[in-house]
Amino acid sequence: MIGADRIKRYRASGLDCLMHLARRLHDGQGRCVLTFADPIDRNRLARALQLSMQAEPVLNCRFVPHPLRPFWESPSHLEPVAPLTCEESADGDLIENFLGAPLDASQSPQVQSGLFRGGLDKLVIKMNHEAADGGGILNYLRLLGDIYHQLEKNPAYIPPPGITGRRSKKIFLNQPIANHWRSFFRMGWPKQKTRFPKTSTNEDRPSFTRKELGNERFSLVRNHCRSFGMSVNGALLAAFFSALFQAGISPAGAPLTIQATIDLRHHLSKTYGLGIDNFSGTLYPTFKNQDMMAAMIEMRRFLASARSHRPWLAQAQLIEFIFSFPYSLIRPLVQGAMSGQLKSGKINHFFANFGVLDLASFNFGDAKLCDMDLFGPVPYSPGCILTTYCIRGSLRATTCLREMPGEKKTASFLDAFLHQLEDVGSLVIGRNGGENDL
Repeated sequence: MIGADRIKRYRASGLDCLMHLARRLHDGQGRCVLTFADPIDRNRLARALQLSMQAEPVLNCRFVPHPLRPFWESPSHLEPVAPLTCEESADGDLIENFLGAPLDASQSPQVQSGLFRGGLDKLVIKMNHEAADGGGILNYLRLLGDIYHQLEKNPAYIPPPGITGRRSKKIFLNQPIANHWRSFFRMGWPKQKTRFPKTSTNEDRPSFTRKELGNERFSLVRNHCRSFGMSVNGALLAAFFSALFQAGISPAGAPLTIQATIDLRHHLSKTYGLGIDNFSGTLYPTFKNQDMMAAMIEMRRFLASARSHRPWLAQAQLIEFIFSFPYSLIRPLVQGAMSGQLKSGKINHFFANFGVLDLASFNFGDAKLCDMDLFGPVPYSPGCILTTYCIRGSLRATTCLREMPGEKKTASFLDAFLHQLEDVGSLVIGRNGGENDL
């Protein structure tokens, strides 16, 4: 076969396999929209995209669900192909259509990009979840920016190779073994008891919505969280629960479980570099419909217990262990569980908080990055995926839902979420004695 000697294979990690099977629950894409204050050089960007796939070869591979052990397989041609769609318009419908278009992990490459001109240049990057989670996609953007910047100074620049061959890494190298055993008995798993009615039809389409809480207003929320003795992340989770009930997305009378993702890369040795891969854990808080103050108190207790026991340590290792068995045995079990979730309507909503994002860490050289939007996968009805992050002191909240043209349920949900979050200040101030009686 022509080029067969150039074909390379990389073993897929357990999380890669799990994300492939999770396409039964969502469309399996992470999305970023970068806005630049200066024009992007199209040819240099195309070259940077190509070189990024040389640095991280899995991004130029296809996912092969082999019955023994899935793997990533490179194409036979020598040079990576990095598709770049260019439009001389930054029309919102054009960008949204590009964001919602399918991306097949069984075909290479794992990344699609679109450059939309018209006013400020916008670069849209989409990546399959089999290749990387949200933290991995952000690291890819840092790599892409660095390559673009280096090409500005040296058009012959070649980036050093990444760590693709070690995706199935030794986990948590800086963690004592006792921590793993303690966390094993505190692991959480999906246990949704609430049934959500199916609302999607063949006529609905993905909707990507962003809302923002400005610097001054979000600063008040942070200060009140501090006086409450609670992290901002905890307040975001509590507001997510309350908004799901308030917006009518979740039934009011039953307990609700959500999946909150946690980036595990800080547990790794620094020798693993950026980590453009899947390496996340999950928490599964379950709350009943209650007022925001009660939700915050319960969330504070839940997160304190989680930080103490760190259930994600054993969870990630257990996933790797499960997928060390033949894939043909594990696949029907996982697919059956996910299909059962969809059929019963007992699905989990997802929450991901990326914390404070410093735009300066995404250095594109002479093209200054001035804004960024992050969107997660589009869930299959009736799920909801909420993404939060902070840029220049302001809180961003984005979500993806399927809805009919003209429908406003995504915007209504985000409005409810931000309203619940802003109530944090008045709730804390309204308690006699403030932090001393908590």
